[in-house]
Amino acid sequence: MESRLACIALNKTREHSGIDCSDLFVNCGILCVQPSDQLGALEEETLANMGREGLRDTQFVKSDPNDRERAHNMGWDSKLLDFEIPGEYPPKNFEAVLDSLAGYTKSSEACAHRLPGCQSSQF
Repeated sequence: MESRLACIALNKTREHSGIDCSDLFVNCGILCVQPSDQLGALEEETLANMGREGLRDTQFVKSDPNDRERAHNMGWDSKLLDFEIPGEYPPKNFEAVLDSLAGYTKSSEACAHRLPGCQSSQF
């Protein structure tokens, strides 16, 4: 979480500097699709841990109506996709959890951000 917050702070610094407004960290979320129509034990444990850390509101269980409404209100609902389980009759969908904290860091942008103060880099 600390590195995520640092990257988001750098995003804001770069945005306000006028030099470069390309984000270093892109907060796009990740949909963790389960292997069945139920949450697995690891996902249940992860959700419990997120709750203990005060971060449960950043997680959205696809089958939970309250989570779906919260996702809609926060603009994440378009990422809660349905994936049908092949060969199931009546049709069932895989369960999934959307983690809205997830994203990716543009490594090349991060390097470019740090390079102006360096004389040379060795890899």
